[in-house]
Amino acid sequence: MRHEASKEIIKRLENEGWYLSRKGRVTVLHPKSNVYGDTLRSIYRQAE
Repeated sequence: MRHEASKEIIKRLENEGWYLSRKGRVTVLHPKSNVYGDTLRSIYRQAE
């Protein structure tokens, strides 16, 4: 099962321009050492 640390997810989203320059909202559980499966997929779906 794929997983990522919340810190890495936030870093990836910021690198893709999600800090202040894009409209919308992406919810990331933080601090959480591992985010798995459906939750991880949902985060990246929100960021599309």
